[in-house]
Amino acid sequence: MLSEQMTRKFSGWLPAVAVAVLVVGMSEVATAATPFPAWDGEPNTTRQGYAFTSRSLTPAADILRNPYQTPVATVTLGALNDGWQDPQVPWANSGVLSDGAWDIGKAGTITVTCKVAATPPATVYRIDFLVYAVAYKGLTAMPSFECPGLPASALTLTQATVATDPKFPGATWEGLKWIGYFDNVTTNTVSFVIKSPSNNMSVIDTYEVFTKVTGTGVINYDAWALEQGFVAGTAGRLDNPDNDGRINMLEYAFATNPRASDPGPMILSGTAITRRGAPFVKWSPVPYAVFARRDDYLTSGVTYLAQFSSDMKSWTTSTAAMTVLADDGVIQAMSVPFPAGPKQFFRVWVSVP
Repeated sequence: MLSEQMTRKFSGWLPAVAVAVLVVGMSEVATAATPFPAWDGEPNTTRQGYAFTSRSLTPAADILRNPYQTPVATVTLGALNDGWQDPQVPWANSGVLSDGAWDIGKAGTITVTCKVAATPPATVYRIDFLVYAVAYKGLTAMPSFECPGLPASALTLTQATVATDPKFPGATWEGLKWIGYFDNVTTNTVSFVIKSPSNNMSVIDTYEVFTKVTGTGVINYDAWALEQGFVAGTAGRLDNPDNDGRINMLEYAFATNPRASDPGPMILSGTAITRRGAPFVKWSPVPYAVFARRDDYLTSGVTYLAQFSSDMKSWTTSTAAMTVLADDGVIQAMSVPFPAGPKQFFRVWVSVP
């Protein structure tokens, strides 16, 4: 269980038991509130946060939501470093909550290496990220951010004062937030680095990395099930943990959320998919069957068959040409015309290896 002190340092997503500690055991407002990306907590996202409450040069994450692998953090000290700022030492810069921080010296680094997806992409990934650090601003300088080998696109940095240092007038703890994305990524393992200047030291109180992967990586059923964080006994293809009538195999095939009841049909607005969901019938002006198909269906081995029947006993697989109506980067909305003749029923037959 997270300590009350750790709960104050990292606001936001917490295990249920830690939320209870936050509500019951804490009366003050968090002093170093973490900014969260809008997509945090969605499928294909990770979060790893570090509070540096010990002098370990390879600290474990204090906040962790990464189903792919435990991340590795490494503190590399540079010249003139003052090392870990021990809360028991008078005048130490031990952080907003006085629970520890790292003076990494000149050209020192803190690196977090993590998997951002279960498997390497079939072609390329796009990785959106938010990196947040709280650093001391006084005689020491603000760190910079980099991701070795991956040039960041649309990178922005915002800085805001988190707290003042009562021991040194004018000194503050600053929250640094870097937002951007990496495009055309060919790996599922990425290193995020904050670095002090070559001519000055930096003191780091907390460090968090959020990621989201989109693109054309191959996500087979087992990798998808791992991403969902299923508990034991709910990850099977025929399980239905959200009780919405759609088993996991179909949730995977239609790219819907297996942990939230969403029995409704897919919704399109023009050529955009505004909600993923079950197949439906579209009149334009004759009836068309519309269903979701994964972009990676060929490489992941998923088979989709549009089938029609007049009596719901004997089903015939359509041989008509299918049309892509929309594509959101994960699924395509596929359209196939109903056959001519009397009343027809429609279903999608799905096979998942």
